[in-house]
Amino acid sequence: MKQKIIFFDIDGTIYHYKHGMPKDTYESICRLKEKGHIPVICTGRTKCMIYPGHMSPGFEYIIAGAGTHIVVQNREIYLSEMKKGRVNELQEICRNSGMIEIGEGKDYLYLGKGSEKLEGELKIIRDSYIKEIGEQIKVFDSCEKRLSKMSAFLVPGCDMEQVINQTKDAYHLVNHKGLLLEFIPKGEGKAQGIERMIQELGMRREDTISFGDSHNDYDMLEYTNISVAMGNGDEEIKQMADYVTAPFDQGGVTMALKKLNLI
Repeated sequence: MKQKIIFFDIDGTIYHYKHGMPKDTYESICRLKEKGHIPVICTGRTKCMIYPGHMSPGFEYIIAGAGTHIVVQNREIYLSEMKKGRVNELQEICRNSGMIEIGEGKDYLYLGKGSEKLEGELKIIRDSYIKEIGEQIKVFDSCEKRLSKMSAFLVPGCDMEQVINQTKDAYHLVNHKGLLLEFIPKGEGKAQGIERMIQELGMRREDTISFGDSHNDYDMLEYTNISVAMGNGDEEIKQMADYVTAPFDQGGVTMALKKLNLI
């Protein structure tokens, strides 16, 4: 089969912060490489938030920060960063609404004031950051920041509607299951990242395939020639995808790769 390039979201697609990467997913991505195809991480996480466990199948191609950062075999081919004024403005909007901001950069993750008091699922997410990339975490106000994008913890009682109204013109907004609100600067996105990567590699859009599960995967799934939605994904994503596979922890990636005759 002609070489294909396959773009994988991380969270809810090949990995879960509570359970890690399923063994069959790991083996199937390794098999893809053996077959001569190119597996790519295509994630909303910035580079510093990509854990060693995410990289374990041997990914050499990365689209991070929802398209704001692209790496091809350890070579950075694209990086977009927010201007300081926009960072400060968005931080103020989040804080005034009762949210706790998260600054996401290539090298560091910045946690806002009060994150140490989070509870429940929000605490689990924060603790996973500290466990996996503790040395790359800083306090948001403690230093100069180089950010590609931002998110915020949706603390109970926060005014999300106010934030949406104040930011929707400048950012693509993604609500992650009522836990996090993601702010992706307009003009950036996974689809733009894919387009930049395939142009760099001299590949065609016709040879692209993507796997995703949530709203921040919509543009990626819409852009690629073939789109696969995970069975655990958002209903909107499943309705627009070419193929809906099983949930990520029930063999979904392996099942779809076999159906597409890629492994």
